[in-house]
Amino acid sequence: GTCSGTTLTGCELSIFDIHNPNSITNVSGINIVDGVNTVFVSGHYLYLGTNSDGSTNNEFRIYDISNPGIPVSVGGFSYNQNLNSIYVQGKYAYLGFAGDNTTGTEVKIYDITNAASPIAVGSIDTAGASGGAGGVKSIYVQGKYMYLGLTAITGTCTGAGGTATGCEFRIYDLSNPIIPAYQSGVDVTAD
Repeated sequence: GTCSGTTLTGCELSIFDIHNPNSITNVSGINIVDGVNTVFVSGHYLYLGTNSDGSTNNEFRIYDISNPGIPVSVGGFSYNQNLNSIYVQGKYAYLGFAGDNTTGTEVKIYDITNAASPIAVGSIDTAGASGGAGGVKSIYVQGKYMYLGLTAITGTCTGAGGTATGCEFRIYDLSNPIIPAYQSGVDVTAD
């Protein structure tokens, strides 16, 4: 279908007015092309993560939705990896990728003070994320802590203060977002 105006057929991302739950209405849509994995809204920005199509399409995209009827693309970038989870807190965006065989870091932290030009400030290698093992499925940030849910990964998970290698659930201290510090984890032995 066609993605334009309030005709949302063919839009991979649709924006609805839900102020009256008994009368939800179409507002606008965006033709993303690649599959949408995650959406996070903070302030007047919408942060979007997609599947990689192996080309230069941005897996991380930022839209200004000050006017939800006309979302405007303002920034983003491509990693050629599936972006599965986004969490925004303050001036930082925390991105979780399925696996990154190029840089070896599945969590990437960006300063988004200027949404048109995010700046990489930190990252985490989830140790062994190859062939889908240890890829990030979800990120949640509360205060100075980041919580990660990962796909099944082999290794020894020794919890607090030990090694994170086999932990599918992990907690990191973000007091210094440039160098996140592993705090604790749990081996849940399943996706």
